[in-house]
Amino acid sequence: MKESWTYRRLAYPGWKKRVGPLKEARFFPSIKVSGNGFQTSAFGVSATELFRKTDTRAVLLSRSGQTPRVWEAQPGDVDTPFRLFSVTKSLFTLLWAALRLDTSLPEGVPLSELGLPFRHPVPPELTVEHLWRMANGIRFHESFRWGSEQVRTFLHPHSRRTILDARFDYPVGERFHYNDYHTLLLGLILERALGGSWGSEEPVVVKAWRERLWEPWGVVDPCWWILDSKRWRFPKTESGLVMSARSLAGLGKLILAQGLHEGRPLWDHPWLVQGWDRTQAWHRPQDFARVPGAWGAWLREGKAWYGRHWWGLERRGEEAIFALGIHGQVLLLRPAISGVAVRLGNRWGGEHLWPEELFDLLDDQALVE
Repeated sequence: MKESWTYRRLAYPGWKKRVGPLKEARFFPSIKVSGNGFQTSAFGVSATELFRKTDTRAVLLSRSGQTPRVWEAQPGDVDTPFRLFSVTKSLFTLLWAALRLDTSLPEGVPLSELGLPFRHPVPPELTVEHLWRMANGIRFHESFRWGSEQVRTFLHPHSRRTILDARFDYPVGERFHYNDYHTLLLGLILERALGGSWGSEEPVVVKAWRERLWEPWGVVDPCWWILDSKRWRFPKTESGLVMSARSLAGLGKLILAQGLHEGRPLWDHPWLVQGWDRTQAWHRPQDFARVPGAWGAWLREGKAWYGRHWWGLERRGEEAIFALGIHGQVLLLRPAISGVAVRLGNRWGGEHLWPEELFDLLDDQALVE
């Protein structure tokens, strides 16, 4: 078990050649390259103090007509890969959207008819769209006690078994319940649709990400997927992407460009944008009754919504879309100004609402000295 957990923290592919026995994804070294398109600009004292006191590692801001701005805790942090945690959930939609262009995916088929060997009864009405909206009725307790669903989905070395052990406790589609099961189950469904087998040297989901997104895009920084274990090799589709702030910002720019790279679409962009529609998303205060802390209180003020694995917010009459990780990892997109903001860090850093902070930083030129 100890060995499995050790490998669970290692990224794929090529971890031996790149990092040796390191265990934490956030410490993976980067490959330094030139020509990244971003210039380092100094931030004002107030912004610098905010970043330092919140253990921020890298911030990158880019908007149309302005020189991109970068802040780093240490030189090279902007192109050092960090674990993105739940930002992975949002980026997983890009892979699904890419495969929609030419792959038959079981979107309208009830999960009970997919042949997955669930140990407990599956609601007959449950479909993939319920998983995207995080409304599948699955049992999940937010707790770090040993044996809880939160610990099992995050740490268990056999993710497929954890997924197939899921219990469905309440009616499908009736309430929003943000948790890791949804995206893990989508990963398992995608693995089956792609004809993957357990224990493959390169998991089919990782292979699809590499061939359909990473290589065609031509990104320069390394990217890894964290696997559940050396033996079972299931990619952590809910939290396992390891990527640099520079790559994440570039991916944000690609999203704002409607997924067009060298004149051709990398994904089904209309499907992606459909998932951002506020009118179809969870947006009522009662939808976020289960969300704790300052984040939950903010959501219940009606300032944000959650659609197809992406968050949205409205600020000063303008809508923005963002992806969010547990330690305040953020990719924020402001289509109205072609704005992209990225924040990566080792912890959330108090009760700062990073989506709003980054939204404002894209506007506040006084922060640049």
